[in-house]
Amino acid sequence: MRIKTISGVRFLIWFAVVSLMITYLSLHLRITDDIGQFMPEANHDSQLQALMSEVQNGPVATTLMLRLSGAKSIELARLSTQLRQSLLLHSDVFQNVRNSNTSFEVDALNSLFPYRYLLIDGQSWGQPALKKMLEQRLIDLRSGAGAITSNFITNDPQLSFMRYLHELFNSEGPIEKHGVWFDKEKQSVLLIVSVNSDSLDLDVMQRAEDSIRQTFSSLSQPSSIQLEISGPGVMAVQVRSTIKQVINNLSMFMIILLLIVFAIAYRSMYALLLAGIPLLSAVTVSLVATQAIFHEVHGIVLAFGITLLGVCLDYPLHLFSHLRSNESPSLSLNRIWPTLLLSGASTIIAYMALFGSGFNGLSQLAVFAACGLTTALVVTRYILPYWVSPASVNPRVFALNIG
Repeated sequence: MRIKTISGVRFLIWFAVVSLMITYLSLHLRITDDIGQFMPEANHDSQLQALMSEVQNGPVATTLMLRLSGAKSIELARLSTQLRQSLLLHSDVFQNVRNSNTSFEVDALNSLFPYRYLLIDGQSWGQPALKKMLEQRLIDLRSGAGAITSNFITNDPQLSFMRYLHELFNSEGPIEKHGVWFDKEKQSVLLIVSVNSDSLDLDVMQRAEDSIRQTFSSLSQPSSIQLEISGPGVMAVQVRSTIKQVINNLSMFMIILLLIVFAIAYRSMYALLLAGIPLLSAVTVSLVATQAIFHEVHGIVLAFGITLLGVCLDYPLHLFSHLRSNESPSLSLNRIWPTLLLSGASTIIAYMALFGSGFNGLSQLAVFAACGLTTALVVTRYILPYWVSPASVNPRVFALNIG
């Protein structure tokens, strides 16, 4: 009777705590997919900080390159023009689409003007050089070039921005043929697409890629023409998709394998349900701890972390495998507890080493795994023995004798 009372009290406590945590998660859990969390922190390196800012928030992060091939050059040029015009209709997704030197973005050039002195190397700021520049502007005004240079007298008397534009548009770039960009072999047309986003948002990039492919499919074209899309956003979306697919496949494989193990070794569905209690508790506590510390949970951390917590199933399996008919489950657990604790503690320490890696995503993963493994150990030690009995878990059909 006393054991049943303890079992009932501990079940109520466990159920109340888990219910409160699930309620907290339903109100506050925030899942993010910012790939920058798996990039190194740049707080103490100004150059790395500038690079990371460009990768995550600069034009590079929101720019895609398209390549069309598989037809004659005149057909590819026609399709390039049609694709550009069609994509520009989706102003909510795309900011700009370029396929030639004449399709430059005026706003982009205007945004460069405040940085004109940073874009030009070898600018002299000495008094003789400035005096010479101002005298030259005076000659320009007297010679009738005032309409061109008067706006630059106060803002850019050295004409640094005009020199930059001259170098920019005279530099070697894509080859033009039939009025559009081609590659060096003149076998493929090229387009540059600016996605309407302020940062590397994978959901926005996924919608942009889907929109490009749908628009391309709707155009009248030969079946031989192929569309290739490249860019940081596309690669990040592909990596996310690959990770999800691998994790889903591994999860399904492990679930099927787990069912087979329990069906053959223990022949008890009740044992399977009991084994899931430490895992459920571990996932819940891990989500709450990660959300509370980092105010968000990365999608990769969630998927990969749950896979890592699959080791939590080992703890109840050890208990089931060491049950004896002549002793209580608590005594059986006491016999193996030092070894079980050592195994769990060493795994927790190994994951906590990721906390100081300098990657916010790996730090989240460390907290997620450590909290989950600790919770699974506690639940297996103090709750699970009161819900299991030797009669509820059938003896194993076979055992592996090694040595």
